[in-house]
Amino acid sequence: AGVARNLGHDGRYIAQVRATKGIDLDALSNETKIAQRYLTAIEENAFERLPAPVFVRGYLREIARALGIDEGALVDGYMALYEQHRGG
Repeated sequence: AGVARNLGHDGRYIAQVRATKGIDLDALSNETKIAQRYLTAIEENAFERLPAPVFVRGYLREIARALGIDEGALVDGYMALYEQHRGG
């Protein structure tokens, strides 16, 4: 929870949790069935490289489950940044 407080629920937070747990992108991609290019875009906060919000929400839920992150907080926090960036 300390990491989320420092970084907020953005891609850097996801990347840090993943690294801390020793899970590489390939393994996360296999477990979540999310293409690596989207996982990378999420971790880099590269919102312009992400698909429609409905897909991103689903991806975040899968990532949260795979990494043991609070799903609601992650989805709400990340989607707020996403919408802000996309002008939504």
